[in-house]
Amino acid sequence: MGYIYKLLEDNAERQIRSYVTDSSVVELPNVLAIFAILRQAYGDIDPVETAINKLYETKLANRLFEVYVADFQYHAAAAQVTGSHKMILFKKNMSQEMKNLLIQQIDPPTEFSSYLELAMKLHNNYKEANKNARTSANQRRSYAPLQHLLLQPPLPKLSQQRQAYTQDLWISRTPVLDP
Repeated sequence: MGYIYKLLEDNAERQIRSYVTDSSVVELPNVLAIFAILRQAYGDIDPVETAINKLYETKLANRLFEVYVADFQYHAAAAQVTGSHKMILFKKNMSQEMKNLLIQQIDPPTEFSSYLELAMKLHNNYKEANKNARTSANQRRSYAPLQHLLLQPPLPKLSQQRQAYTQDLWISRTPVLDP
């Protein structure tokens, strides 16, 4: 850590100086802590590299598809990724359901904008089909017998005296087994 500190100059060195003891020992856990302090003070050191890393980390997973697309396009623009590489990353980070829907296409587009449009259309169709399936399944079930349970107020708490009496009554009625 001392070596890294000695490499710093001017303002960067002044930012980290408050974490250095009188005996020249840096009181930070690791180099990443130094980078975090400098990034907070001066902003991102390499915004393109950071955008590329975020682009690789951006996954559809359980997020809304629209949010995934917005994040992906933002990071792709910042990382200056274009062409086939952009399409490859977009496909790689999608959920398996979306990949399956896109694989079933007979003639998939080769341009990213057309591919994105197709993916959004397929996603909307998939979402609508799932919504209709859930609606019809819910109509088959009836929750009417349980409604009275949801509308009842909570039971009142017993006083301490009543709790003690109930506990004593329970203990006195419990049969004792001889060993």
